[in-house]
Amino acid sequence: MKQQFKPILSCLKFAITLAIGISAFNTYAQKSFGVNNRIIDIDALNKKVDFLIKETGIPGVSLSIISNDKIVFSNSYGVKQLGTEGKINNETIFEACSLSKSFLAFVAYQLADKGRLDLDKPLYNYLKYQLLEHDLRYKSITARMVLSHSSGIENWKFMHNPDTLELMSNPGERFVYSGEGYQYLAQVIELILHKSYEDYISDMVIKPLGLKRTFTSYKSNPQNYAIGHNAFGKPYEKWKNMSTRPASGNHTTSADYAKLIIGIFNQKNISNHTIYEVTRPIVRLQENNPSVYYAAGFEIISSKNDTIISHGGTNDGFRGLMFYSPKNKTGFVLLANSDRGKSIAMSINDATVQLDVAAKFLGNFSEQYPSNAISLLKFYNESGLNVMLARLNELEHEGKLNENTLNDLGEEFMKVSDSVATDLLTKNIRLFPKSSTSHYLLGIIDMKNKRYSSAYAHFQKAKELNFQYGDIDFDINEARKKSQIPAGK
Repeated sequence: MKQQFKPILSCLKFAITLAIGISAFNTYAQKSFGVNNRIIDIDALNKKVDFLIKETGIPGVSLSIISNDKIVFSNSYGVKQLGTEGKINNETIFEACSLSKSFLAFVAYQLADKGRLDLDKPLYNYLKYQLLEHDLRYKSITARMVLSHSSGIENWKFMHNPDTLELMSNPGERFVYSGEGYQYLAQVIELILHKSYEDYISDMVIKPLGLKRTFTSYKSNPQNYAIGHNAFGKPYEKWKNMSTRPASGNHTTSADYAKLIIGIFNQKNISNHTIYEVTRPIVRLQENNPSVYYAAGFEIISSKNDTIISHGGTNDGFRGLMFYSPKNKTGFVLLANSDRGKSIAMSINDATVQLDVAAKFLGNFSEQYPSNAISLLKFYNESGLNVMLARLNELEHEGKLNENTLNDLGEEFMKVSDSVATDLLTKNIRLFPKSSTSHYLLGIIDMKNKRYSSAYAHFQKAKELNFQYGDIDFDINEARKKSQIPAGK
């Protein structure tokens, strides 16, 4: 009897081998992919990305493209750490930074659909939060406020008064980006589910979506990871969080995060009503930019023909950015192991999905490639400070500097040389007297060096010039108190 099955088994093995071979051949032979009614040549795209990371000094990138709610392209570029031979591949994990928040948001949406979490019920009714009990205003904070960054909770406790978690505004009043708010919401969900964050993210996100290279901490010691770098190509010490941090501590690939975005919006995991709530604008990010709002979990970029979902992430040495159109079911995810990682986002967008996301970068003083700030950094990294300054003077004499260039450059030099940063920002004020950002950054440098009276003057000037990028009133008050300037002066 056994002999009778041998020919059948042989044929079956041959068919399986042939199928695997055809699949591998098709993947290998793929020359292009379609997105937004365009055909993208893969070889040309790969050359484009390689060129971009070389020009901007970004060590490595992970990129995935979504079309019709499928990942139609995923590739990796560059190295895990400059000066080493370890190349990034599609298994290499990056710090998700604030993209980590989307994992928690997905769980919140599922619980809202099941009636287990009311997005508009004060979180205080689920869990009293000791860190905020000193300010009774916190009792009105809801999950929707946390998800839309309108809870008023400061971003991180250590950033202002390290002894006290503070409310920067009345809950629901305005946009205040808050990682601490997500930390609170994560604990509320732990109480609802009687599970740790690690367990419920695994059970409700990682396993059902098949995220093979996503980790909520380094407790399991994942291998094949990228190292973060500053704008000058220097590696940071690798952050390996042994405990979870829901707002910023996940580690993933662009393909896994793309699967998460697809899982949120493909109408298979959450209701149409909840998807609508995810895309409903709640709070404006900047007064001078009416096209960009925050909704319950994502930024919303509104244009004449589309509404784009976006999320970004920033950790030391890592940057992440995602754009997605629920209407066209199209988008991309970009992860990079450099502080300059977002600078190629518009170039990637233009070369692939061509979503209308220009409003995202309006008023943003960190410039997109190509820019003078990026080229000047390249001069510095390749030839040193004097060569960079000589080129800077040439651009000034040619009238080719804009207000953002030296602000962008100055912010990067703040990490390595306060004196160089101060010179750049002071020059920018001479060239552009109405640059609120230059005054603000100079105020930050003064605060770091305990020149509180000077910081106070710079912050006051930044406010007078309508500074838009942070809570300038808090900075003014901190500088005033430390310089012992009476209130009202």
